[in-house]
Amino acid sequence: MFLIKKKKIFCFLNLKNLHNYGISLNLFSLNYSKNFFLLFFNIFFFLIINYFLYIYHPKTSIKNNNIGYLLIIFGSLGNLLNRSITGYVIDFLDFHLKNFHFFTFNLADIYIIIGIFLTISFYLDEKI
Repeated sequence: MFLIKKKKIFCFLNLKNLHNYGISLNLFSLNYSKNFFLLFFNIFFFLIINYFLYIYHPKTSIKNNNIGYLLIIFGSLGNLLNRSITGYVIDFLDFHLKNFHFFTFNLADIYIIIGIFLTISFYLDEKI
């Protein structure tokens, strides 16, 4: 990851311009030679997720859980587009409590996480 600048917005939030060359949570971010591999890995992962979402789940589940699926798909597309254009994903939200900083992430990551929680909660409610 590569930090360019940082701006304090609130006592718990900084805005950063962080270049994430790795995958989720900056894993493998020090190996810049693998960017081409990561781009194709992201495309492959995106296609596999969509395949499982639309082929293996019943059509009624898809109809009732469109918001969760759409958040996952559009969040993945956002990160994929960002990486394909720039070679990295731009992360900018840095939440912290005093000196403890959580992971820096972007809006696409938030969409993916909310979509996963909505999808899981939908299936848990459906089984109960």
